[in-house]
Amino acid sequence: FSINEDEKVAIIGKNGIGKSVLLQLIIGNLEAYNGKITKSNIIFSYFPQKFNELEFNTVSDVFGFEKQVKSLIKIEKGEADIEDYENLDGKWDCIDIIKEKMKLFNLNFELLRDFNTLSGGEKVKLILSSIINKNSNFLILDEPTNNMDYESKKIFYDFIKKWEGSILLVSHDRELLKLVNKIIEIRKVGLSDIKLFSYGGNFDYWLEQKQIEKAAMEKNYNDSLKQIKHSQIELQNEREMKDRKRKEGERNYGEKARASQNAAGLIIMAAESKRGQLARQCNNRVEKANNKVDEMKSKLEIKQEVYFKFSPTKFSNKILIEIEDLNFSYDRRKIFTNFSLTVNGGERISIEGKNGSGKTTLLKIINKQIPNYTGLVRINSDNISYLDQNCDFLDNHKTILENIRNINPNIAEKDCRDNLAKFLFRTDAVYKKVIDLSGGEKLRVALACILLKEPELLLLDEPTNNMDLDTIEVLEEILNSYNGAIMVVSHDNVFKENIKIAKTINIELKG
Repeated sequence: FSINEDEKVAIIGKNGIGKSVLLQLIIGNLEAYNGKITKSNIIFSYFPQKFNELEFNTVSDVFGFEKQVKSLIKIEKGEADIEDYENLDGKWDCIDIIKEKMKLFNLNFELLRDFNTLSGGEKVKLILSSIINKNSNFLILDEPTNNMDYESKKIFYDFIKKWEGSILLVSHDRELLKLVNKIIEIRKVGLSDIKLFSYGGNFDYWLEQKQIEKAAMEKNYNDSLKQIKHSQIELQNEREMKDRKRKEGERNYGEKARASQNAAGLIIMAAESKRGQLARQCNNRVEKANNKVDEMKSKLEIKQEVYFKFSPTKFSNKILIEIEDLNFSYDRRKIFTNFSLTVNGGERISIEGKNGSGKTTLLKIINKQIPNYTGLVRINSDNISYLDQNCDFLDNHKTILENIRNINPNIAEKDCRDNLAKFLFRTDAVYKKVIDLSGGEKLRVALACILLKEPELLLLDEPTNNMDLDTIEVLEEILNSYNGAIMVVSHDNVFKENIKIAKTINIELKG
């Protein structure tokens, strides 16, 4: 495929199909490939999907100016030495550069703030601000809107609309996909082939074309099956006719054949020859129709879907969580002040607020990961499962099977493997290490681990991040078969609507 100047292209496909690998090949991080990649006059900025694996100390470190900012602050305070002037390296305008870049997403962080104190969405916006520069003419973005609150997404969408250069992005964000003018779909066809299909339009156009393709493929497939059946019936009729003619010939010419054997033989041979010719024609039609069916099978997209379903357990409507007058500060910044909340069994609650307002912090407090707060937090259930943004509870250096067994030590290995199979990890796939999985595959492992014990309360923090479109739909089906309580942090409004969120808790961002 090709990308033209000023073209906005999205790559879509199922998790693990190779979307991020394709980006890595294009930017040059991977080189062992066959074929040719040509890049002409490109100055690109790249945003990685696994941004959380990037190691930064402070906000200024994200922009590559941590040493200069520290020295400049000491100079301004009159506390500098010769080494500070050397560290500055003439970058007297580094603070102005950082602040100007942060304006892209209305960010205003202290420049020496610890990077790890930022929320997932704040990290995304900060890194995006740092990689986009005026000299770039090509943006390569891998899941850029993950973790962004909706207000930030709107700012980003507006930026994409106004961007005058080329864009190549991987995303499952349906609103973002509507802003591109070409979609490259990577999909598995037949038993083993992985191919790229190009569509000259946005997400809506892709959906429309997929429906047309599916309808045409199904019609051709069904027509071919009918042709096979018709030809097989015709062939069988010819065989039966041949048998009847043979017997009829033998009866009619039985006596005469003894008197004139040669004449009778010629008549029977002529009839058999004609029947044989018709049979060969029928066989040819059957063979051609079978070949056409095989060809269409090779073009059909192979879809494997998660098929996990909760058992029809009736959860009680007891009070699961009681929070009264919660107060909590982080890094000298107030997050909660006299915050109260009650969660009943079976409730479906959305936790909303801007990035950094404390949505994830609330889930961690409920999950007993943050103890240093004041106020009352009463947990009335010992069967709560928490899915964090980055699936940090998984051990990256252990296998899929080892992880699910560690998290569910009282459940037999066979039951663990059966559950993994429901999430498409079968046979030897369970021995893959988590570190080698794509973001979406890692999320499927996490879901398989936490849903096995069928919790009374599910805490979900941005669950659709890194999920392909098909898997998001499957997750919606899973959650709609669940009778327990859900508390979800998500900026995907379609997802929240589809899982029937009935209550919204807004957390205000403190100054």
